Amino acid sequence: MKKNEFRLISEINITPLTDVMLVLLVIFMISAPAILEQGMKMNLPKVDQAIEADSDANQLTIRADRSLLLNQSEVASGDLPALLKALVPDENARVSLTVKADYSVPHGLVVEILDMAQLAGIQDVLVAGEIVEEELPASDSEGGDPS
Repeated sequence: MKKNEFRLISEINITPLTDVMLVLLVIFMISAPAILEQGMKMNLPKVDQAIEADSDANQLTIRADRSLLLNQSEVASGDLPALLKALVPDENARVSLTVKADYSVPHGLVVEILDMAQLAGIQDVLVAGEIVEEELPASDSEGGDPS
């Protein structure tokens, strides 16, 4: 054997690094929605029908203890009108807001929040609810004969 037959390989093999990075990317892509949705437990009012809110809509959460979260950041109730106004860049912009209020929050507080949003110039306001999974009993006014 000659000494010239063995050469030192001085190249970096990035294939294992690429494999690991792709596996991590897939893991984060799968786990991210679960982490984002985990947030907080809320007892939303039950509804029969629903429409989907825009994914880019601003979200205002009213907890049972009446604390407020605007886009996942806790805000003081006194600061809310100014923060809602800051969401509207100009008078012609269409800004949407989804209000998620716990079932135990008084109706009057929700109405005050909706009024603040309207005064701030937010045109599209949705009130979130939880869709009822069980089948509701049919009422007699649907044209059926009760006998």
